[in-house]
Amino acid sequence: VSCPVHSFAFDLKTGHCISSMGKDTPPGLVYNTWVSPTGIVHLSAKPQPPVPNRMSLKEGNKIQLHLVDQALERDHPSSPPAFVWSSGVDGYGIKAPIPGYFDKR
Repeated sequence: VSCPVHSFAFDLKTGHCISSMGKDTPPGLVYNTWVSPTGIVHLSAKPQPPVPNRMSLKEGNKIQLHLVDQALERDHPSSPPAFVWSSGVDGYGIKAPIPGYFDKR
């Protein structure tokens, strides 16, 4: 799931922010959910115990970039991708605006 304000991407199974921009964001609480045969969604009263993050920042950044591109495509159909994937100095992937992309908007 992705935050619409910051574009931080979160792992629904662990609550951890999986994108580098939000890497210092504390994990959210995770609750068990289930759907009854009648279609009612249930949520447990207590959160699950915390678990370690299981995804690399590189993979998380790829997911975040994909979510941003999906949102841009939804809001601006038939637009080229706004960001390109590149490799950072620290070995993690980063997103960088395509030169001139936002000048056209």
